[in-house]
Amino acid sequence: MLDVKSVQQRLATLAVQFRDYLELSRKSSMTRADRRRIADAEKELARIIEPEERSDLLVNVSTVADFYGITVRQVQNWVRQMGCPKLRHGLYDLKTVHAWWMEHILDRDSKESMDAKKKYWTWKAEDERLKVEQKAGKLVDVEGVKRAAFTEGRRVRDAILNVPARISAQLAVMRDQFEVEQYLADELKQSLRTLSSEQPADE
Repeated sequence: MLDVKSVQQRLATLAVQFRDYLELSRKSSMTRADRRRIADAEKELARIIEPEERSDLLVNVSTVADFYGITVRQVQNWVRQMGCPKLRHGLYDLKTVHAWWMEHILDRDSKESMDAKKKYWTWKAEDERLKVEQKAGKLVDVEGVKRAAFTEGRRVRDAILNVPARISAQLAVMRDQFEVEQYLADELKQSLRTLSSEQPADE
């Protein structure tokens, strides 16, 4: 039920405030107190007549943060970096904020989720392709190659290290440098032939 008397009193108060505002604004010279009264009157009149501030969903930043389950700092980042609407310092119309959130945050999160799923299925398909190629013998076993290279390297090392033991006695009796060099060359060639003809032992 409309309280007519209350409405009449409110209107009378507004009329007085508006009249005072007009009188102050028409003064040719104003004091600091006059300017402060004008600013206060403008705020009061704006609060009453601005349609966006008549919403039933006017909330502060903490309420917005609680509503979306985020921090106050995140809400402030929305405003600064992404254009989240706010009425003035610390005041938000939750309906307007939610419409913005639906367009800018929800849609972006959905796109990121789809991108993540696409990456997952791409990786899964690649994994399956590699398994098929491995079964068909088209892929190199990296660990097997490493083991074979290590075994072959050790075989070459052992063959080289065995040369001094085999030739030391013969070198001891040789006096001619040319004969020594020839003997060494023959021994090394023999070692290389042996290495090239031998099959590496399986580990």
